Amino acid sequence: MLTDIAHHSEKFHYFYRIAKLQSLHAAARELKIAVPSLSHAVKTLETAAGAPLFFRSHSGVTLTNHSILMKRYRYPLQQIEVRLF
Repeated sequence: MLTDIAHHSEKFHYFYRIAKLQSLHAAARELKIAVPSLSHAVKTLETAAGAPLFFRSHSGVTLTNHSILMKRYRYPLQQIEVRLF
């Protein structure tokens, strides 16, 4: 599972934007990508993680327990990757 997740650096960037903005639509606007493309990226990351990352509602999204942990422990690695590449 972790090796699968490591190959999704761009999708993690999307994940962090969605988590910060608590909205797929707002994140898609900010990232300048279509909502369906962003949703597909999230589903790919959820498949790699083996769990849902967001609770979706009409008012936006909230993090699941799994994604809270993933954000806490994966974010420092993401920052290192950004600096290296």
